[in-house]
Amino acid sequence: MPDHDFIIKLQQLSFRYKSNDVDTLNNLSLAIKSGECVGLIGPNGAGKSTLISIITGLLSAQTGSVCYGDNATSRQFIKQQLALVPQEYAFYERLTVQHNLAYFASLLKINNCDELVKNTLAQCQLSHLSSKKADNLSGGYKRRLNLAIALLKQPRVLILDEPTVGIDPVSRELIMQLLATLKQQGTTIIYTSHLLTEVEQICDTIYGLKRGELIHITAHSENAPLQISFESALCDDAIAGITALLPNTQVNSPSQIEISPCKEPLALLAQLSQISLPPISEINYSTLHLENYYKELFTEL
Repeated sequence: MPDHDFIIKLQQLSFRYKSNDVDTLNNLSLAIKSGECVGLIGPNGAGKSTLISIITGLLSAQTGSVCYGDNATSRQFIKQQLALVPQEYAFYERLTVQHNLAYFASLLKINNCDELVKNTLAQCQLSHLSSKKADNLSGGYKRRLNLAIALLKQPRVLILDEPTVGIDPVSRELIMQLLATLKQQGTTIIYTSHLLTEVEQICDTIYGLKRGELIHITAHSENAPLQISFESALCDDAIAGITALLPNTQVNSPSQIEISPCKEPLALLAQLSQISLPPISEINYSTLHLENYYKELFTEL
């Protein structure tokens, strides 16, 4: 594949912290295609955060190179086209939701800040909390605010580091649906999480980090069934709408459907968002394959 088809290309990266006897990253190479959703998994200390820090320019690799699309310099690309949703809260707790977004939007130096803030509040379903101080938000809403700040940049590459830690099911569903829409729009996504259900649901390609090296995980099943449970029973019109849109749907119970095979779960969730449905309570997509592979790969670590 030509180099211009890749939006990020890492070549033979190595990195070692001064306090370590071994490399955190060891001769690591990775090419990410534009519009691809890549998952990174591994135990704590495997090097996921270090790799993300190098991609985002927070750390410099001691050997190797990082190249970005369109022949942009790393500084230009990171500043203009890449956004990070960190695991830590990255906002000012004493400011309101709207003031946080307004402040970070002002750093982008664009003309339509007010409109951008308004649209982003709506996109993350935070409009009704715009005047609430960030430190008074629930954990789920704080995660939404973290994501909203990153989306202000309207990035070509969105990196998410454990974005659903300590989150409620409603906020998790919203984030999953937002990512589905972003993926449909061509956003490149790099996603790390210990919740393997999310990784397998979202990602096109999954890598494990072990002893500083990337391992391509092939256990990801593209044809696995997707089970969706709702908080209340589906009415006849809802079932008719789902089956008309997705003929390979089976109704398992009044509040659960199964789509099989399901090659693109995120795209499917985006399609379902067009129908008036009860809130989703649970999504299950081929979790057993990845969990078993994870245990086999990382048990001895």
